[in-house]
Amino acid sequence: MIRAPGYSAALAFLLVFAACGGDNAGPSDPAQGGSVQVTATTTGDDLDADGYTVAVAGSGTRNLAPNGSTTFTGVSTGQHQVELSGLAANCSVTSANPAAASVSGGATASVSFQVVCGALTGFIQVSTSTSGDDLDPDGYAATLDGDSDRSIGLNGVTTFSGVAVGQHQVELTGIADNCSVSVSNPAATAVAAGETAQVSFNVTCDPLPVGSLEVTTTVTNNFDPDGFLVLVAAVIRGTVDVDGTATFDEVPAGVQDVELREIAPNCEVDGDNPASVAIPVGGAGAHSFSVTCTSPPDGRIVYTGSVGGEFGVAVMNADGTGKLLLWEYPPTAPGNGCWRPAWSPDGSSIAFETEHDGRHNLYTINKDGSGLRRLTDYREGDSNVTWSPDGSRLLFTRVFLFLTTHRRALYVINADGTGLEELPRDSPLFREDHGDWSPDGTKIAFGAQAEDRTQVDGIFVMNVDGTGAVQITETPPICAATGRPQWRDDEAQWSPDGSKILFRRGHDCEPEASSNEYDVLVMNPDGTGVVNLTDLPEWQTHPRWSPDGTKIVYDGGNWTIHVINADGSGHVAIIAGGNISAQYPDWGP
Repeated sequence: MIRAPGYSAALAFLLVFAACGGDNAGPSDPAQGGSVQVTATTTGDDLDADGYTVAVAGSGTRNLAPNGSTTFTGVSTGQHQVELSGLAANCSVTSANPAAASVSGGATASVSFQVVCGALTGFIQVSTSTSGDDLDPDGYAATLDGDSDRSIGLNGVTTFSGVAVGQHQVELTGIADNCSVSVSNPAATAVAAGETAQVSFNVTCDPLPVGSLEVTTTVTNNFDPDGFLVLVAAVIRGTVDVDGTATFDEVPAGVQDVELREIAPNCEVDGDNPASVAIPVGGAGAHSFSVTCTSPPDGRIVYTGSVGGEFGVAVMNADGTGKLLLWEYPPTAPGNGCWRPAWSPDGSSIAFETEHDGRHNLYTINKDGSGLRRLTDYREGDSNVTWSPDGSRLLFTRVFLFLTTHRRALYVINADGTGLEELPRDSPLFREDHGDWSPDGTKIAFGAQAEDRTQVDGIFVMNVDGTGAVQITETPPICAATGRPQWRDDEAQWSPDGSKILFRRGHDCEPEASSNEYDVLVMNPDGTGVVNLTDLPEWQTHPRWSPDGTKIVYDGGNWTIHVINADGSGHVAIIAGGNISAQYPDWGP
């Protein structure tokens, strides 16, 4: 048999290769070592394109596909560390890494790595630059691929994060009709892993055609005295008064949203707010808002004093805000002023005393200041008016002049000014003053004095028909320095639940004692449990309960008004004088 040249040498190489078992093959003798088989299993998105590197300690490294296997042979017996590396940033090994492999002679140890890859992402930064006239008032929105969006200002920047690698569309929306984008919109951009793509929008706005707008408000139950803000096309244009009209020039023409704001919490607009109003180019549009209010939860306080330089009967919120003059005392009137306003039980009317007609008489007005009506027409003076619990009648003091003394008597009159009569009593006193009905309408508390002021002086309670009058406060001792009682009690007022009676105590002992020295006290209806709630210097007078009986408002003198808790704590001056004068508060429903 004839063999080709080199045949013997080739045959010898093949025999050696077969004996060795291939690349990196180890000996079959256990004493010469074993093998390590390494497997990778990869799941998730955007798998590592170039695979991994696996190393077996003491046996070198190899490449490994994301879902592949390789075997190291000729590995010495014993414990070895096997480590997977070269992973992309979006991939991670969820099993032990490095892992331990125990190699026995002639055997193969297996090691598996579990790898999870997340989606590759980057960023898109969107910026806007706006120029021109009548810029878009509410900015824009940047939208990514027609789905995810976020607000961005006229000259602003916003960034989308976690954006998948690849091509995307970014669109600027919410652009006013008079504005336009000077670049492609939507704009295309490519996102690379871990990188930030830039998208810029340049917006130019043209001047808007304009017109004018007349806004009128009609308010039912006026408890929002400080007026409203007016917005046109989401821009503040000015204010309009309660039950007032205001004209706004240079507002955008077309159909615009017109809105009232700064509406009191107890008031609401009837109908749409904002409302769509047509404003013609160069012409005038008009809209009327109807607002309905209810009494604030904590009531309103009426007083006599000044608001904005005008004096008369005014109201305010319970915290001293929202002052509104309801009825102005005529500056040229012959009298001296107005005093002691009192809310009707339902809050619809206010009674008060005034000398604007030359006599000291009683009047009523509606709670919005309209409907001035005189109740009495008496030459010598009517004052200290209070309402019956059902609001049908009023109790007041009438003064009779006798040379050097003034007799005072309690009178009643219907709310419409009819039915005037002196309140009958089984034993009238010389001075009866400051009467108040109990909440159930069966009793009247009042202050009274004997003519010489030495025998009887204090707070009395009697039946509503004038019978059964009983003095419930202690008759004060006589002051040696003056020969008069050391104090005088009057201005009684029942608490809303009838469990207490407020009153004031004036101190009058020293010859130089001032009539400004008063305290506010409270007691049980039988005169027990007297507590001084103020016990402060000078003046605390004209106390009145809040509608729920938890607080008390009083006149602090020097044109101030104060509020305290029913136990005398929590003192707050809600009008502290200065540019505002206030006196004789009454807390309404």
